[in-house]
Amino acid sequence: MGQFLRAALTPFANDFRWVGHGILEWMPSEPQTSPNEIFVISAGIHGNETAPVELLDQLVEEFRQSPAGAAAPCLFLLGNIEAMQVQQRFLGTNLNRLFGPGSEAEAVVGGNTAEALEQQRARILQLAVRCFQSRFSSSTMVHLDLHTAIRRSEISKFAILPPVDQTPASSTTKLLNLLLQAAGMQACVRHQESGTTFSGWTAREFGAISATLELGQVKAFGANDLTLLDELKQTLRACCSAEARQNRTVPQAIEHFAKSHDMTRFVVHHEIVRTSEGFELHLSDDVANFHALPPGFRLYSDAGASYAIDHAEARILFPNPKVEIGHRAGLVVVPAGSATQQAQAD
Repeated sequence: MGQFLRAALTPFANDFRWVGHGILEWMPSEPQTSPNEIFVISAGIHGNETAPVELLDQLVEEFRQSPAGAAAPCLFLLGNIEAMQVQQRFLGTNLNRLFGPGSEAEAVVGGNTAEALEQQRARILQLAVRCFQSRFSSSTMVHLDLHTAIRRSEISKFAILPPVDQTPASSTTKLLNLLLQAAGMQACVRHQESGTTFSGWTAREFGAISATLELGQVKAFGANDLTLLDELKQTLRACCSAEARQNRTVPQAIEHFAKSHDMTRFVVHHEIVRTSEGFELHLSDDVANFHALPPGFRLYSDAGASYAIDHAEARILFPNPKVEIGHRAGLVVVPAGSATQQAQAD
């Protein structure tokens, strides 16, 4: 028997099932037709963000050896595998900008180019999640998309959340807060408009409890200190593993992890989009995420216009002047609840 057939016919073990390349389901031993929650955990949407990939690899190996099996249906996804192989953010285009409204119906670029492969990968990930969710349509989906940031951050671990109008009912808001606090998130940033990210898509399409978790700074495989992610690891274990859950609800299983944590809350005040080759971001390369920006500071120039900071408590997030034209080059965030003004360009 050849390796191809052997791999196809050999079960992974312990109620795991390969759905596709880098896509793995883990189901409870006893079938559940309507569990309270189902879990989608993704990593490697950007190929050089290795700590989340290593963390997910550790968890799957641990779960594979767990005699008690899964506590709830789980879907584990590795995103941009080709980019992971060479530890690059992406090969042709940013995979995390391919999940906008209507993206599933968009035609995929033909050929075998890097851009085409990443567009195809986005559609494959969407199909895997949609098929998974269709079997548990009355359950609440929890989607955590795990990332690390290009730059260092003054707040090292934080969550990016979809707009309020995409957030599930208040009955699940408590669960979201518990998850983020138990996972060690120090801050959360709420978008005010729908975006094109993977977690934004699951929130929009399925009403999922979705968040992008930023877990430190980009490092090479093998260079990550995964002990810094122990809080997230124990939270995912308590959500997914029957051995750790011990027949408790998810809130019961994680609430004691969350007691010592509080989060600073921000909202997006202005999205920086690069619109031309002449785009200039007036920040040095060593400016950290969440760095404070003074009112009146000229943050960027683009296509003959410039943008000045118009809020007393503004901070910069994800500044990146090298993005593709039409893509986000950064966010200006402000504390939640503070008075905001419309961004002004002149």
